[in-house]
Amino acid sequence: MNMKVLAFVGSPRKGGNTETLIDEALRGAKDVGAAIEKIRLSELTIKPCLGCFECLEKGQCIHRDDFDALRGKMLAASHWILGTPVYFFAPSGQLKTFIDRWISIPRDLTEGKKVMGLIALEDTTTETARTTAEMLDLTVRERRMTFTGAVVAPHLLNVGDAQMHPEYLEAAYSAGRDLVA
Repeated sequence: MNMKVLAFVGSPRKGGNTETLIDEALRGAKDVGAAIEKIRLSELTIKPCLGCFECLEKGQCIHRDDFDALRGKMLAASHWILGTPVYFFAPSGQLKTFIDRWISIPRDLTEGKKVMGLIALEDTTTETARTTAEMLDLTVRERRMTFTGAVVAPHLLNVGDAQMHPEYLEAAYSAGRDLVA
């Protein structure tokens, strides 16, 4: 089977904890034979959905931005990884804006893909990430994809904190491996 994993970094911090977890998940996927690619959403121009539904009528979003190029990559990949920090009980604005634009892709084109989440947060409890994990799960399933779960990693405030938690790195690695195994 041709496996391609596309990972979306929803954190604006390059090299931050979210990206560290994504790198580990991608390493796990690569170790079992998947082709991998990482995309930093903060480096792209993705305009917010206007809710105009032109995409449903015409088959294409009215915005001309970096989402156009992402669409082809998204459809070519068999597996996706969505990584985000938690900001006020929700995913980052970068990831949410990206997800909102999924409406322009017909469900039959995403059906069957497998998607996992990686959630980094500074809080000491995973409860703060519950709404983010639920939002990812519901959104992925609404697009007829399979949500394989989310690795939730609390206590990650400063860049580099993930390196001090080998249990999170191992969980991300294992989740990436299991995503494509």
